[in-house]
Amino acid sequence: MSIEVRISRLNLNPNNPVKAYASVTLENGYAVHGLKVCNGQNGLFVSMPSTSYVDQNGVKKYRDVFHPVKKESREELISSVMSEYKAALQHALEFGQQMENSPSQELSEGQELEEPEPEMAMMYM
Repeated sequence: MSIEVRISRLNLNPNNPVKAYASVTLENGYAVHGLKVCNGQNGLFVSMPSTSYVDQNGVKKYRDVFHPVKKESREELISSVMSEYKAALQHALEFGQQMENSPSQELSEGQELEEPEPEMAMMYM
């Protein structure tokens, strides 16, 4: 499978668990936005784009709106996103890029940061 990855936002704030937003183009025909590189208890992982809903008990839950169905496809996608994230991070650190978040963009607990529209995104390529 041909996968092109673009890191649309890189977050250098060490306190924010979301480290980057990514978009992928699959087989030069399908674009998927809203993948996230996150730092969790077990290290970095890729989160698929999701939407939230409230279940019948009033609990907020999340459901992926895109995900690979085969193990090999998932591994290839995650590997591609992580590789591009590491390259973008290295580029930012080498060239002294500043954090994209300004104080007005700080999030309160439980609030989520939306991915910017592609044309408004910072590109690291």
